[in-house]
Amino acid sequence: MIVGEQTQMMPDEFWVFIEKLDWPVLADPLSNIRGNVPQSAKSLIIDSYDALLKSERFKETVIPDAVIRVGPQPVSKPLSLFLAAVKPETYVVFDESSMLRDPQSVATHHIQAAEKDLWQVSMENKSTNAYREKWTQASHLYWQVVEQHCQNELDEGVLAKVLFDRLDQCDLIVSSSMPIRDVDTYFQTTERDIMLYANRGANGIDGVVSTAFGVQAAKQRPAYLYIGDLSFLHDMNGLIASKMQETDLTIVIMNNDGGGIFSYLPQSQEERYFEELFGTPTGLTFSDAANMYDAQYVSAETVEQFAAALDEPKTKSVKMIEVFTNRENNVTTHRKLWSRFDEELAKG
Repeated sequence: MIVGEQTQMMPDEFWVFIEKLDWPVLADPLSNIRGNVPQSAKSLIIDSYDALLKSERFKETVIPDAVIRVGPQPVSKPLSLFLAAVKPETYVVFDESSMLRDPQSVATHHIQAAEKDLWQVSMENKSTNAYREKWTQASHLYWQVVEQHCQNELDEGVLAKVLFDRLDQCDLIVSSSMPIRDVDTYFQTTERDIMLYANRGANGIDGVVSTAFGVQAAKQRPAYLYIGDLSFLHDMNGLIASKMQETDLTIVIMNNDGGGIFSYLPQSQEERYFEELFGTPTGLTFSDAANMYDAQYVSAETVEQFAAALDEPKTKSVKMIEVFTNRENNVTTHRKLWSRFDEELAKG
C-alpha cells in the first residue's frame, strides 16, 4: 500500500484498517503518516522505502502482486521506477481527484472516491505476513545503518535528522529539491505530533517562504521551514508577512551555495557549464536579510552548533538558522549511506 500526500491527520479508522490489512504501507514524506503514529502501527509504516528501493537485491525480493495507492503519486523516483519495471498485476489508485495521476501508466484501476470510504471496508485480522515482514526487517536494518552513519559523517542529511528528531507539536514546511528528499531519507516514523506540508507546483521553488507563513497562520501553532538557499532567495521578500501578522516560524536554511539537487544528476559531469547553468552559486548569506526583517539569526556548520542553534530560546517571531554545507560532500556522503546499507543487506 502506498499513501501519497495528505493534508489532514489520518482518522483512527485508517490505523485500524492498515493493522487488519497487515500490508507494508509506503509513506510518502507528505502522507502525514510518519508523525502521530500509534505504537501498534509503527511496524507497518515503511518510511525508508526510497532508500530500500535503491538496492537491486532488495527489489528482487519484494515484487508485489497487488498495490493500492491512496492519493497523489509520491515524490520518490526509485519507487516510480520500481513500479514501472514490475507492473503489478493489480494496481488500484484510490483518489478523490477525478484526474488519473499515473505518469508511469501502470495503474489497472482508478477509483474516484473519498478516502474515508476505503477505511470502512471490513476485513478480518490477518495472521503473519511474510511479505510485509521483509519490508519491516529491511527498514529496521536501514535505520540502524542511519544511526551509525550519523555518528561518523556530516552532510545536509545528517544535519536534517538533527532537526527532525527534535520536532514535536508543530508543523514542518519543506521546500523542493533536496529538502523534501532528505525528509524521505531521514525522517523516521514517530508518535510525536508533526504535520508535514510542501508547495510542490509546476516549479517547486516558487513561494516557499510565503507558503510557510500561510501554513502557520492557518494552523496557529509553531512552524518550521526547511529550505535551501536558492529557494529562500527566490521568495525572500515573503518575510514581509512577519511584519503584517503575528507568527511563530523558525526557518532552517541549508546554504550549499547553489542548487544541490543537480549535483546528483548526469549533468554534474559537465565541468565546463555545470556551475553556471545548474550549480548557480550566488555567494550570498542571509544575516543581513534577518536584520532587515528584524528576525533572530543564528548560523551553524556542525551537528553540535546546529543542535545548539535549535535549542537556543526563540526571542523573536521569526528565527532564522543558516546552516553552511558543501554540495560535493553532500553527494558523496548521501551515496555512502546508500552503499553501506546495500552492504548490510547483502550480509543478511
